[in-house]
Amino acid sequence: MLPPVTQTTSLDRWSPNTPVIQIASKPLWLIFLSGMPALISFQIMGCSQFRGASAPDGNQADRLMAAYPDLASGRFAVIADFEQLEHNQLFTVVSHSGRATCMPNSPDGAPGTGSRCLKVTFADPLDALVVSNQNGKTWSLRRDWRDFHLLVGSIYCPVAAADLEVAITGGPKSHSSKVYARIKLEQGWNVLRLDLSEAATRVPLDDVREMRFSLPLVEELTTLAFDDLILADNQENLFGEPDDVNEGLYIQKRGRRWHIGAAGRFEIGFANAQIVHWYDLRTDPSRLNNLLGRCVLGPTPVVLPPSGNPNSSTPPDFSSLGGTVIAHQEVTEASSARIVVVCTLWFTDGGDDPKLQGPYQRWSYTILPTGQIYVQLTCTTSVDAWAPENIGLVVSRADNGQLLPFAHRTAQIEDLPALRHLAYGGAASAQPDGPGFAFAVHDGRTAPIMDLIPQPELRQFNLVASGGHIDGDEETWYCLLNLWARDSIDETSAGAMAVDYCDPKVLEIGVGELVTDSLGDENGDGYNERFGTSVLQPAGDLVRFWVGASGEVRFFPMFTIQGIDGRQAWVYVDNVILEGSARDTQGNLLFQLPGLVRSKTLVEVVLRKNP
Repeated sequence: MLPPVTQTTSLDRWSPNTPVIQIASKPLWLIFLSGMPALISFQIMGCSQFRGASAPDGNQADRLMAAYPDLASGRFAVIADFEQLEHNQLFTVVSHSGRATCMPNSPDGAPGTGSRCLKVTFADPLDALVVSNQNGKTWSLRRDWRDFHLLVGSIYCPVAAADLEVAITGGPKSHSSKVYARIKLEQGWNVLRLDLSEAATRVPLDDVREMRFSLPLVEELTTLAFDDLILADNQENLFGEPDDVNEGLYIQKRGRRWHIGAAGRFEIGFANAQIVHWYDLRTDPSRLNNLLGRCVLGPTPVVLPPSGNPNSSTPPDFSSLGGTVIAHQEVTEASSARIVVVCTLWFTDGGDDPKLQGPYQRWSYTILPTGQIYVQLTCTTSVDAWAPENIGLVVSRADNGQLLPFAHRTAQIEDLPALRHLAYGGAASAQPDGPGFAFAVHDGRTAPIMDLIPQPELRQFNLVASGGHIDGDEETWYCLLNLWARDSIDETSAGAMAVDYCDPKVLEIGVGELVTDSLGDENGDGYNERFGTSVLQPAGDLVRFWVGASGEVRFFPMFTIQGIDGRQAWVYVDNVILEGSARDTQGNLLFQLPGLVRSKTLVEVVLRKNP
């Protein structure tokens, strides 16, 4: 089970002309409740130090928008900013201790947004500040929150590291539901940013009845100041367009999640360094059916019994590595050819900066418009006395009863030679043209066993790759996730995809040469497993090669041309010009062939100096 998690970064703003995204740290505190494999309950999206702007001339809306970047769109609704006395009607203190008190109209409001706030003193874990319409006469708590992605607010804490619990209740009393968020407050003003998409998995956001704030670990009188509780729609396109008719890649921010996909094809969502949703936009353009349900996609490292044989009761227990996990997400590259996201979890018990020396798990996701996702996963496998003998990788999917999952162990007697050392699996859809997926581990020796483990009680199933030899303090795996394909995914096509990724046939080179030492080329064969691309460099102003000469099917193969020194480039496939090339952050040329390559195909890249 993962210990409490702190997410430190978010992609708040980005100019599409910026090739590399550097993201400022913003501490976020959350709790994972995990079962195998890393089943996530409500993930708390948290707080950071308040940086109030100077109040501009104008109305209160202008001041709020200047202080909180999430309100920049102007689409927000104020629950209470306490500048109007009637806002206090929504707040009641429940004093289990008999010592909890409430001080409305305090003159110590958050900087830049007015002068008033609400101060509440807590003396017992059961003391609470309740926000509801119980006493509302001329002001009311909005009940329908579906148009908003964030709950924003400011909270002043006089001490360091106080735990604040926020509970949201929705639905009528007869069958209400509740979701909790645990947040670590820093000393001073904190900006609260709760992601409502997380709450929506547990609470009906069209019928919110109550919010409740408490200090579950309070031991002595502690007074907090509350200001500017606001519902915000911060949806923003950061790269590309989700409605692009050309099915281009895009990044969209909603709440604290990043939604990344190819318009009309697929969309995945990142939160807390995990992929937490997947929509097949071909069959579900309204994004109504999250194909992951309440699990995460992975591949997620899990500790397995020494004998292997994983089962649904085996927890992914990394809690020994630290009492808190710091999660970091960063988009390092975005172009029409690919988006690269790097996610890291650091384990810590506090003290020294875990980013410098703490145990960690790190994923590099390279996302292509075709739904091919190439993953490099590196994780700590031994720290002091913690040295499990068996660590596996888990990929999970919700099971709606319309899937035909499968798993392939290496070295099966009936295997064709090309499949004998490949561990792969996936799921076919029982419906015509329904969403399936394939999962392959590059080197079968690092995970020779692929088990299919259903969890019917959770309505999901898991593919567990395991059995590799753990040697040293960390291990690296390379994997392919294929979430979308023009051809239906079944066990046969998944095997062909695994062969294409794990054993790509050497290109027939006419002019230029393969680059065999690029970062992420695991075995030095000119094919980069981290990014899913063959890497070449020109001879003079030309690259010429043939792909598919061996007769093996290639699935939308990607190519990188290094050493072009800023020259203009034209790509030709069988003498027809190819549109849609791009450049990576080093200026290398990227392009992808637009379909399945089943026969020998000529590719030429012609370079010219800029005039």
